[in-house]
This record gives sequence, C-alpha cells and structure tokens, in this order.
Amino acid sequence: MATNWTLTIDCAHPAALAAFWSAALGYVAASPPEGFGSWQEWLTHLGVPEEECDDGGGRGEPWEVRWPRVTETVERLITAGATVIREDRLNGTPDHVVMADPDGNEFCVL
Repeated sequence: MATNWTLTIDCAHPAALAAFWSAALGYVAASPPEGFGSWQEWLTHLGVPEEECDDGGGRGEPWEVRWPRVTETVERLITAGATVIREDRLNGTPDHVVMADPDGNEFCVL
C-alpha cells in the first residue's frame, strides 16, 4: 500500500530546492486542489502572505484527512525522539506542527 507524505525542508528558497530534488528523484508534484488553476491561486485564496508563498507544503488533501495524519505522525516522531516546538494555525485552524529532530534541526509536519 502506498502512503502519501510530504517532506518540508527549512531553506532560503524552498521552491527552487523542491524543483531540484523533484528532478533528481523523479518526483511528480501534486496538482493544486480542485477548483484552483495553480498552487499560487490556492495560496492567495487562503490569504497566505506573499512572503510565505514559496514554502511549498502538502495541503492538497482535505483538512479532515490530512490533520489526523499530521497528529499521528507527530506522535510517532515524538516516540522516535523529536520534540514539538509549536503548532501553527491558518485562519484559526491547525495547519502544521513545527518540530525538532534529536539534534535540534527544525522541520514541519503538514
């Protein structure tokens, strides 16, 4: 059985880095959510500030499907040694969890 997941890497230019690794690994990016012509259109619809629109993300799944996966993953990673830094919200709804690996490197689960 295949499992959908998203990896977020903290870097200066996420879209460029994602494009590189997509090409390197043969990854095909997901289409924007239904009803939107592009991910930028969807981000604008959600009111994401322009300076944050280069951060990629795995928000194509409905929140009701995605959020239980996020919380399950967070619990699994805590057991493996990660720590929760904070839970960020978008328009008042939980959106992603910022965590740190055992060495203190930050990453997001979304």
